[in-house]
Amino acid sequence: MKQPGVNLIDFAKQVESKADEIRQQLPAGYELKPYYNQSAFVGDSIHSVLKTIYEGLFLAIIVMVLFLRSWRSSLVVMLTIPVTVAFSILLCYLAGITINVMSLGAMAASVGLIIDDAIVVIEQIYREHEERPGMTASLSCAMPSVIFFPHGGFLPFDNCHPLPVPADERLAGSFFKELSDTMQLTLVASFLVTWLLLPVLHLVIGYKKQLRPKDLDVKTLEENSIRKVHFLTVVYRKPLVAAGFVLLLGLGGWYASSRLSSGFLPDLDEGTIVLDYHSPAGTDIEETDRLCRQMERIIMAHPDVETYSRRTALGMSFKTRPSNFGDYLIQLKTDRKTSTPEVISDLRREILQAVPLMTIGFGQRIADLLGDLMSTAQPVEVKIFGNDYETLQKIAAQVEKVMEAVPGIVDIDNGLIPAGASLVFTPNQERLSQFGISLTDFQEQLTAHTGGVPLCQPANMIEPNPAQAAMTGGLQIGSVQEGEQMRRILLRFTDFEDNSPEWLEQQPIFLPDGSTRPLGFFCDVRVIPGEIEQRREDLKSNITLTARLENRDLGSAIADLQTSLDAQLHLPAGYSISYGGAYSEQQQSFRELMMILSLAVLLVFAVLMFLFREWRISLTVLFISVLGICGCLLALWLTGVPLNVSSYTGIIMVVGIIAENAIFTVWQYRMNRRTGGDVSEAVDYAIALRIRPKLMTLSAPYLPDAIGTRYRPRRTDATTVGGSCHRRIYCRLALAAVSIAQYHAINL
Repeated sequence: MKQPGVNLIDFAKQVESKADEIRQQLPAGYELKPYYNQSAFVGDSIHSVLKTIYEGLFLAIIVMVLFLRSWRSSLVVMLTIPVTVAFSILLCYLAGITINVMSLGAMAASVGLIIDDAIVVIEQIYREHEERPGMTASLSCAMPSVIFFPHGGFLPFDNCHPLPVPADERLAGSFFKELSDTMQLTLVASFLVTWLLLPVLHLVIGYKKQLRPKDLDVKTLEENSIRKVHFLTVVYRKPLVAAGFVLLLGLGGWYASSRLSSGFLPDLDEGTIVLDYHSPAGTDIEETDRLCRQMERIIMAHPDVETYSRRTALGMSFKTRPSNFGDYLIQLKTDRKTSTPEVISDLRREILQAVPLMTIGFGQRIADLLGDLMSTAQPVEVKIFGNDYETLQKIAAQVEKVMEAVPGIVDIDNGLIPAGASLVFTPNQERLSQFGISLTDFQEQLTAHTGGVPLCQPANMIEPNPAQAAMTGGLQIGSVQEGEQMRRILLRFTDFEDNSPEWLEQQPIFLPDGSTRPLGFFCDVRVIPGEIEQRREDLKSNITLTARLENRDLGSAIADLQTSLDAQLHLPAGYSISYGGAYSEQQQSFRELMMILSLAVLLVFAVLMFLFREWRISLTVLFISVLGICGCLLALWLTGVPLNVSSYTGIIMVVGIIAENAIFTVWQYRMNRRTGGDVSEAVDYAIALRIRPKLMTLSAPYLPDAIGTRYRPRRTDATTVGGSCHRRIYCRLALAAVSIAQYHAINL
């Protein structure tokens, strides 16, 4: 068992080395194989982050060459990215953040923002270099305009992007806290590197004396730039077109929000399956084992299963459970062609057909552990509250039928837990008194037939008491030493295999004079059928039904379930239904994220007022930023990405990204106004100057995440986590269209 603070990869290597030594000592016919190795998961995560960086470097070079036609600038950006990542790792080390799935996912997701910062700065330097070929002139004009005002003023935006996650104090915040902290440190590292190192690299590598023809003055360069974006300047001068676009985007966002699938946490393809099972109440462990062996043949017959481990009468946290309960941990092959949910569907269908007596539930390891933190591993949880437990059982049966009819809801557990049959011994006190047997002595002798009695109690007593000595005929039976511990010995007169009510009635009870009488002479033995365990929540009796989902999102499944229950179920007075599990966590997290989104909008507005000190321009930029939420919802719906905690966080970040674009455009407009010219010319030139960096940042930074998310769907690594958090890359595709409305709003 790995201890906290131990490097997982080094620990796994040491375990494997020790396993090799053990294999050499095993007898013939024995084999030692690992069934789960978490270090492989972390190794894939590290490999994924490196691959994302490589993809980002490659795409950044292509974008830089296409837009700037300069291999020197591409080389500057290429050198900046690994330096920023290395600096980020150093900051994480100083902050006490370890390399794990969430921190690696944050670095993978931040690669796009790192490239974005580098491209914005290098493009501004390159453009100033085009207009002012001198080495010091280009830097002295470019750096203040990029770093000290818009980029420096935008640093609060950069760092407020991931802030919504730790502000959530529930499971979502706990799960993503380290991801958030890593992203903030990475963005700080990116700001410092682009501020201090990138200009130096440009002077050393990227500087070239002449970037434009000698006979082309600044005025002509300005006219040529405006002419290239004439299609944009024509559009923004027509208010009806801009108003129509804003209206269309708003209606599209509203339409998409009503049809958008939703969930709680991102769906992962982990490659490990947790199969919980239990046989009918009262089933002994031998029969449960026989049923499990039938399931194991089905599990190992699947071509994508590598190995498995099984626990019976134990849970994932090594807690004791009834003998008919247990779970499997199934490891899938790394080179499989199907996803983990598809393998789960196959196994579920075959096991239900072959072993219908078993109640089963499938999940994935990480999702199962997170569910345990919430209170249940199942995403669907229906709680029925009332006073009378028999009525609750009848309602639960009706709810179970309704749940079975809802498409996509599987692995339904009715929440009724039978306690198993019980034996009740009713002693005849008059007869016991007649023969001089106390109730305490009778109970101790009865225990020797049923569960067994310790012969040394308390532990420091070596000699048995007189009653125990009488039962054993004076035979000395004490305790045995095992290592440094003393193990007490239990005395039981009857084997469990031979126990039965009839057999127990014939067992002898020792009298004080040494004679015996059968147990049935002193008491009545009755068998009581198993009763349903009664549970309470908030001091109310309740029954909780749980289920999982198959090829269905959480939001629509719960909505259909609520509609069906409202139509088909009529609750008596005093009875109610509530929904827990992942749905309850999702709704609470969404409410908190909505509050955080409002705070983020206020933060954006505060920074805008600090930068511009004008109400009208600040409100206009804020309106454009909030309008981007509609584009986000529309893009999520078109690409089939569900609205969950990760994508919701991405939407909050998009508000800051749009505000960043607007800040640069407005700042460029103001700079143009200072150099002369009317409002129309200043807006046109601002559009012409900012369209290239917008297209560059639209293309290069987010494609690596898109590739990691879209084309590696069956890998559970940092790119999956980071890509899930970075789902806003799809929303980014809508920002180019939003910028058209932004240009019109600025002119107003």
